[in-house]
Amino acid sequence: MNVLSNKVKVLFSYGDYNNLNNNISNHIFKIKRISKTNSDIKNFKDYNNSLNNDKNFQFNLPSLIGPTLIQSPEAKNLLIKAVDKLNSELIKKHPNLKSANLNNQLSESYIKNKLGPRLSKNVSKRSLNNSFKYSINNNSIIKLNEDKRQLKPKSKCFISYAYIDYPNLEHCKEMEDFHCIKQALGKRNNLSYFAIFDGHGGKEVASFLSVNLHHFLIDEINNVKFGINDQENINNIIECIKVAFMKIDHKILSNENLVNDVGSTATLIIIYYNNLRENFFESNEIKEVERTLICANIGDSCGYLITKSKISQITKSHKCEDPSEVQRIRDNGGIVFQGRIFGKLILTRTIGDKEMKKYGVTPISDFFTKKIEKDDLFVIIGSDGIWDVVNEEEIFKMGNEKELSSEAFSKKIMDIAKKRDTRDNSSCIVIKLNKNI
Repeated sequence: MNVLSNKVKVLFSYGDYNNLNNNISNHIFKIKRISKTNSDIKNFKDYNNSLNNDKNFQFNLPSLIGPTLIQSPEAKNLLIKAVDKLNSELIKKHPNLKSANLNNQLSESYIKNKLGPRLSKNVSKRSLNNSFKYSINNNSIIKLNEDKRQLKPKSKCFISYAYIDYPNLEHCKEMEDFHCIKQALGKRNNLSYFAIFDGHGGKEVASFLSVNLHHFLIDEINNVKFGINDQENINNIIECIKVAFMKIDHKILSNENLVNDVGSTATLIIIYYNNLRENFFESNEIKEVERTLICANIGDSCGYLITKSKISQITKSHKCEDPSEVQRIRDNGGIVFQGRIFGKLILTRTIGDKEMKKYGVTPISDFFTKKIEKDDLFVIIGSDGIWDVVNEEEIFKMGNEKELSSEAFSKKIMDIAKKRDTRDNSSCIVIKLNKNI
């Protein structure tokens, strides 16, 4: 159990929920199906308290899953099996952890030597102590970086962010929404990256994108020399995104084992500032410097920018309802009927979807760019499970509430989606750009 706590701490310190979830997802989904009422909280509390008595177990898995999901002895046993499985796998890979004292020093060593170059080289005790907090509310996972003990955010591009998702397994076979958040892209601490991927036909492509797309993008950006001219830098970033999309789509399509009709949307937010200029954080306040919002999207996972005066959609939905999109499909020999390509695929731009690529389904994205101004409050990206039931006017009103945090905003959005009985997986990322004073 102690080894697991360290593994959870390391994974969650870097927002790597997907790696943990993939190891134990089958057990967790069984737990969700079994737990039907809230009547047996005592079993959970007793079990949770016994874990909390272990001082090394600072991040225990049941507290992450939440009391509403652990309501029967059978569910509890399944969870224990999941914990033991992950624990055993970790010890097999790293026997030295079996008797090690689980502290920050070990965590730093584990990150540096075992998890490789994908994680930050500058790992400190503070970064682990102030690791991302997670909570579960009504079968939703919420991730946020707003830690009051942390005087300054890790990134200088935004104030805070929050991620929330809702698997909605009552209506969906599996969770096909994935995400990725990187406060810095590789060595570029002046670029923050947020992405939502909504899979269809299966989760394989969306999962692959969440783990790999930012690496493709980093490879391209590392070949770019940034200068003083902001517009040149922004144009270079856009070209890097285009190339990364094309390369990862080619990589996915070359996988012979991939089912032909598996694909995914992709909606990215890049927030950029020129770090060759004066640092714009001082006393935890943002100076008047230029930051740029870059949004790229493929498919129908929408994004919105909320200001003090209006809300604007910053993405374009690539669906068969758009005449220009339909024309491209027809020009490439495709047939659109019943609002879908060959009656199957509603989207006209995707990553994956091997059998549809020859008919004009493309991974070429649309872009939106804007200098971030003081009246710009929030930017939101989310899967269509959200936007099917939540409208722009509601988002605008909520976004203009005084002193609204990104965490509170994400909860409000998801609460509306649940209340209106969304029938799809739902996920969104809320990024707070400026304070609403």
